[in-house]
Amino acid sequence: MEITLGEVPVHYAEHGSGMPVLALHGAGVDHREIAGALEPVFGDVPGFRRLYPDLPGMGRTPAPETITSNDDVLDLLLRFIDSTMGGEPFLVIGHSYGGYLARAIAGLKPEQAAGLALICPVGAHTLDVPNHEVLVSSADLPAGLDPDLEATYRDYFVVQTAETLRRFHERVAPSVELVDEPGLTRILSHASLLSGSRGYVSGARAGCQWSVVAGLCPGASGGRRTSVRHVA
Repeated sequence: MEITLGEVPVHYAEHGSGMPVLALHGAGVDHREIAGALEPVFGDVPGFRRLYPDLPGMGRTPAPETITSNDDVLDLLLRFIDSTMGGEPFLVIGHSYGGYLARAIAGLKPEQAAGLALICPVGAHTLDVPNHEVLVSSADLPAGLDPDLEATYRDYFVVQTAETLRRFHERVAPSVELVDEPGLTRILSHASLLSGSRGYVSGARAGCQWSVVAGLCPGASGGRRTSVRHVA
């Protein structure tokens, strides 16, 4: 599906009906990664309308020169919410870079965001993170795998098995090829959201229920993680 917001055609996938759930993927991939992780869960739970947009410069959503920062990305997402959900209460889920944006959305729409979930989130000042360490390696990669893709897989997953390799082929590898590297670099070079001028507050203070899923996994499709839940 596609909706044009200003001059930006935003591509997104939508599944189900009911309460809207906005799910935001990480950097360098597209909506297929987080959808692949969440749909097996939501597929058995009725009553939720899941929306998975491609963020600017990734997937099939372009990053025109007018989008220069994360504030511009956030503005686009706020327009996306207004256009697809109106004033309905919604849930927002973010993985990695998407978690940073999800926190801002929950902070700026405290009366509408009913819940916030963060999966291995990062922020503009994320510094103290563990080194990449493979925890499980139980499958040899097949012969003939593209060297660049093999390097990406080995650097991305901490659980390297036949199943995570399959998920990588289905959800990550196709999206990597679609990344607009100059556009994404331009956006991420202005990573910090201008919290002071916008009245932005952490989603944890927004009055909604929130949960954090953290751990050593750099990808939502495989890894070890611990779960912490908080109800505000």
